[in-house]
Amino acid sequence: MARWWCLSRGASIITRRERRKRCSTTRSPGRGWCSCGWHISLDGRDVYSWRLKLLVNVGGRLARLARFADLDDQVEACRRVFASDTRWTVVRGSDLEEGDSQGLPVWSRHVGDPILESNITRRVDFALFMVDALENDDLVHEAPAIVSRQSPSALAHAAD
Repeated sequence: MARWWCLSRGASIITRRERRKRCSTTRSPGRGWCSCGWHISLDGRDVYSWRLKLLVNVGGRLARLARFADLDDQVEACRRVFASDTRWTVVRGSDLEEGDSQGLPVWSRHVGDPILESNITRRVDFALFMVDALENDDLVHEAPAIVSRQSPSALAHAAD
């Protein structure tokens, strides 16, 4: 099974043109996945906090200036993925922390949902979710926003 991927960070790793080319020219019958932050929206129904809006606005400009990341590039790459006819999943990650696995993260379709309020995921669990997304057909053409299974917000909404 062929797979494609997009980088969510690292303007110095591959160029913007190369990233867009990889995301827009892939015509693989296999399964593709990307990762990005919560600032990407599949359907425009996400609700963003003022902190996230400020971070994207100011932090995004500083990141581009430092050649660390280009948020506009991420938005464009994801727009092309969303418009493609391939089987894709775009995983929208929360803030990351180190530590032992807490299990497969929980997810929601929309940023702003109460289950995501804690905004924290272990790096190892983010990777676990990415691998699981390759095999989970329920995630085809979805852009799940994830949070740690053991985060306070996830535990508070576990029964929902």
